[in-house]
Amino acid sequence: MSKIIGITGYMGAGKTYIGKKICKNLKNCYFLEVDIFRRNLLKNNFKYRKRLEGVLGLNQNWDGNELNKIIYQNEEAMQKYKKILYEFLNQQIESLSYDYIIVEWALLVQDHLLPFLDILILVEASPQIRLKRVCALDLSIEEIKQRMSLQEKINLEQEIKKYQMKNSNFQYFVIQNGKDGES
Repeated sequence: MSKIIGITGYMGAGKTYIGKKICKNLKNCYFLEVDIFRRNLLKNNFKYRKRLEGVLGLNQNWDGNELNKIIYQNEEAMQKYKKILYEFLNQQIESLSYDYIIVEWALLVQDHLLPFLDILILVEASPQIRLKRVCALDLSIEEIKQRMSLQEKINLEQEIKKYQMKNSNFQYFVIQNGKDGES
């Protein structure tokens, strides 16, 4: 049975960097970046696309931009999308046979996925560093605002501590990634 390590944090904190670094230092480890996983599902998984079409009322020639417009503007559509996404993600994780699986996703806490993890690592960086990193992404200002607002609805560390109080075996760590002035 694999040990599942979650890596989370706000947009631009350096989750991918830290997750890959940790995975590189563990034997028999698989790094699963949920953003890339979901993009690959959109491109390559007919069953996933058909499920989304049926649930969200998409036409056959939809693309990721059309999907984003729907899910980021409609909370009910977002919840339906996530339910399907996490079903496929869970299937992927269950099909892997590694000692460690690192799941990197900004919304692990917000989407109540802590029960699926053995360990959680919260990656933090200063607002200045995060802003610098986010501005380098290929996203519009509106897309950045939408995604940041989804992430920042809750205090991550406070939510993690609440979960840990109810689940004493759950472990989490905080990593500070970068200093002001660094990228």
